[in-house]
Amino acid sequence: MYLNPKMYVIVGIVTTVSAQIFLKKAGALDPFRFNWFCSITLSILFYGMSFLSYSMVLRYFYISKISPIIMASIITMIAVYGYFTGEVMTLRRVAGILLAVLSIVLI
Repeated sequence: MYLNPKMYVIVGIVTTVSAQIFLKKAGALDPFRFNWFCSITLSILFYGMSFLSYSMVLRYFYISKISPIIMASIITMIAVYGYFTGEVMTLRRVAGILLAVLSIVLI
């Protein structure tokens, strides 16, 4: 299936973030119960889609340019998710997020 190369980047970011969120949710559940298996399975599926998407991204972009952009995007989205789920957002974390966004702009 062919997508615009930038769409592979977006799909890779969204699927990685989704995988991490499901993994985080699994961590709050009793291990080896049905809901835990569902969360783990979804996390694995999203990580698989992320891996495939990232392999397509590397066909179209330089790794030295695209990898930092993807990582900074994932860090930012996970930090925002953490904030909305009640994690403490210190000035240091906010500064880190802003630096990650700035790094995307500079690359």
